[in-house]
Amino acid sequence: MNLFNHENEMSGTNIDKTIFYYDKIAKDYDKEIQRDFNKEVRTGVKNYVLSISGITSLLDFGAGTGGDLNWQLEAGFLITFYEPSKNMASIAERSYNLRNQELVKTLIGEKANYISLKEEGKKDLIFSNFAAINSVKNIEELFTIFSSIINNEGHLIIVAYLPKSKRFLSDFFSFTKEMTIAFGNSTFQMTAYLHSSKRLVTKAKKNRLLLIKKMVLGDSGFILYHFKKTA
Repeated sequence: MNLFNHENEMSGTNIDKTIFYYDKIAKDYDKEIQRDFNKEVRTGVKNYVLSISGITSLLDFGAGTGGDLNWQLEAGFLITFYEPSKNMASIAERSYNLRNQELVKTLIGEKANYISLKEEGKKDLIFSNFAAINSVKNIEELFTIFSSIINNEGHLIIVAYLPKSKRFLSDFFSFTKEMTIAFGNSTFQMTAYLHSSKRLVTKAKKNRLLLIKKMVLGDSGFILYHFKKTA
């Protein structure tokens, strides 16, 4: 993904550094994400979500600096804004005055955890944009939690990152690869997890989330997966 300036596969994990990483890059995130190829991705994802009927409530997992809040609010959705990085979320809080948004509930910093997710009420949609899902190693555990709070016939839409070099294999092998990433010209790094398409689909299906759409988003390296929960 062009958002990352290098990708070196590695063993081991640096999962504890993830929030620190996003806290450090927060002030530069919006400037980098406004590049044309990212704008096209965000517009395409927005239009896809808005084309789905029957959505009134959603949880935005890894909501970042609030880049999707404008259209979510315009659509009148009841939004749960979930973001572990306080510095990222503070930008959204300032931009959208979140404390005074009746349509928005926030789970930020320490409150953004799996216990809080499990306590969330039922949602029509869980939405996760721009590779937030690539910060999660145990994808099956996350899908189990997601499934527990998605309404029957509700939706899970995730936008994951997978480089072209692994895209063909991803349909046949259930791999999760680790790689280090750096945002733009940042010197800070974190570990990201490349989940193959087969792995995502298999783990989702195990939790009653069936794939109904897979869409490669241009040359960005992003792939949109749309799952629907079965009764």
